[in-house]
Amino acid sequence: MRPNLKFFILFTVMLLFSCAADDHGVSEEEHGHEDHTAAVTMWSDSLELFMEYGHLIVGQKTEFVVHLTRLADFGPLNEGNVTVQLDDGSGEGLEVTSEAPLRKGIWKVEVPVSKAGEYHLRIICRTPILSEVFEIGHVKAWATLEDLELAEGHSEEIVDHGHDEADHEGGEGGITFLKEQQWNTEFGVEPVRLVTMHSSIPAIAEVLPRQQGYADVVTPVEGFINVLHNQDMATPGRRVESGERLLAVCPPLEGTGSWTERHLGYMRAKREFERAERLLQRDAIAKRDYEEIRQKYLVERSSYEMILKGSSAEPVEVEETGEVHLELKAPISGIVSVVDVVPGQTITAGQKLMTIIDPAAVWLRASLFERDYYRIGNPEGAMIVIPGRDASLLIGKNDLKIVSKGELFDRSSRTIPIIFETDNPGGLLKIGQIVQMEIYTSEAINSIAVREECIIDEDYVTYVFVQIGGESFEKRLVKTGARARGMVAILEGLTEDERVVTIGAYSVKLASTSKDIGHPHVH
Repeated sequence: MRPNLKFFILFTVMLLFSCAADDHGVSEEEHGHEDHTAAVTMWSDSLELFMEYGHLIVGQKTEFVVHLTRLADFGPLNEGNVTVQLDDGSGEGLEVTSEAPLRKGIWKVEVPVSKAGEYHLRIICRTPILSEVFEIGHVKAWATLEDLELAEGHSEEIVDHGHDEADHEGGEGGITFLKEQQWNTEFGVEPVRLVTMHSSIPAIAEVLPRQQGYADVVTPVEGFINVLHNQDMATPGRRVESGERLLAVCPPLEGTGSWTERHLGYMRAKREFERAERLLQRDAIAKRDYEEIRQKYLVERSSYEMILKGSSAEPVEVEETGEVHLELKAPISGIVSVVDVVPGQTITAGQKLMTIIDPAAVWLRASLFERDYYRIGNPEGAMIVIPGRDASLLIGKNDLKIVSKGELFDRSSRTIPIIFETDNPGGLLKIGQIVQMEIYTSEAINSIAVREECIIDEDYVTYVFVQIGGESFEKRLVKTGARARGMVAILEGLTEDERVVTIGAYSVKLASTSKDIGHPHVH
């Protein structure tokens, strides 16, 4: 990337972060950030809760600042109420509700504690479409500030608030990326999951038509593409069904051995034979004469049909003029991909006039290296990278069939060809294209994995960003393994259910390079 472009991107993102930090002009002092001594991050199926709060002291109001993020799109929750519930187990607990957000995604709840002791902290969120309960855990309310300060000298007396050690300043070596920054950029996080990974074989493949899905329309006779008879002649890109009329060929009326001469000879022989059959039924013709007429008819018919054999042509007679022309029909259903003639053109027997392709299914001819050829087995599917298309095409096991395996080894490329057949949804694969394939084998392992977009390769180092708190992230070096279906196996560096950044990793990276980005806090 050019230096000027890098500087522009960095400046733009920093400016965005700065705008987020100044959002609504609310200062850190106004929201008492300096008094927030604990932070909690929890997830439900639909929401992420990130909450900061201070110590609970009798006679004082403790501020709970609650951030709620929609996991569907990682935007701020914009409606509903939030309740802070302190349950002392006796039924005489405390419950305080903030009926609306202070601003998008953020609720402030001030809780006055009247009695010292142990409490169970619970956060309840209610909106018109959902209700979520977050069980935070045990907290302690102190009778006086002096009691708290005395207990701070004896850490075993402090009840664990269940807070995120890394929050506020990003922890030791951590990265702070505030909720307002997350909400104002393209951002997303996903948990690390244990999945079944299939090893894959890389290959370059050419897209070919199936034998049953490709047909050249060839004229069996010489002739002329008459404009009058071809007003509705098929054009490139037109969808046709098998047996549908494509165009008409007008054969010459004269010429020794021409199709017109053969057609007229055949029609005469046919009429004489039909007449002879009627006479034979009335015993009005000798058996010998009948056989001579019959043999002549069979010869003329054979000669005539030999011309049309293998073609989709059908003779049509124009009643007004008695002229006979050939209508060529579509041999298969598909798309007219090529038209090689135009009305008014003279053609010769055997000339290709059109090509029809059925793109519903195609062949993929791949060349596999010898070390991979014997691993192919029964493929579990494939991923195809199509030039010019961002999203890859995933093909399931049931939609990928091996048509043939080559038996001839190419010494120059040290590859062996193999042909697959697959459905072609939406006609994405074009005949003649060269595509990249990842062919999944039946070799399977269970491994934790993340999406490919989580992985950052930089200066021979591979890493991801792990969310260790609501606003805290950590750069984590990882060792990767097999790649399949857009997932990458992680051999070292992550554990199951840790959350990694899938969208917005570059923004987190920028935040990690500047100590000025991330504060002041905007609660």
